[in-house]
Amino acid sequence: MNNKTWKIEAGYKEYEKIKFSNILAHIKKNAGRVTIGTDSFTHKRWCTFATAACTHSPGAGNGRYFFYKERTKKSNFRDLFSRISEEVSRSLNLAQVFVVAGIKPKNIKIHIDVSPTESNTKTSNFAEALRGYVKGCGFECEIKPNAWAASTVADRHSKK
Repeated sequence: MNNKTWKIEAGYKEYEKIKFSNILAHIKKNAGRVTIGTDSFTHKRWCTFATAACTHSPGAGNGRYFFYKERTKKSNFRDLFSRISEEVSRSLNLAQVFVVAGIKPKNIKIHIDVSPTESNTKTSNFAEALRGYVKGCGFECEIKPNAWAASTVADRHSKK
């Protein structure tokens, strides 16, 4: 993750680069809890993925988020399931990096940008399979409407 261009909000719609080591230090300083979410947006021939790592210490009021973006060819994802699966894989890859860096898996939560099965939306058919994937990797997860790290934070940056 050191080779990614990570950013942090520095004011209204202003962002500055931050070293990944500084992100790790911030997470460890704030009880080692992190919520990860990835969202994607397709436009013409491209698919932009944004992955966010969000921290929050209950009662401390010092929530922060960090994010990076990557653009790839839209043709790499022939259907919605392959693109949503890639979002989850990117979040899980970051979670594994955090585990290797000393963050306990129980302190990492993955947010998946899919609707609940009962909602009958395009992504609702994937909900149980992707939840099983994340839980099988040893992490807690949330789906919409509780998946704010993916559906709000990462979503905000995938479209820019």
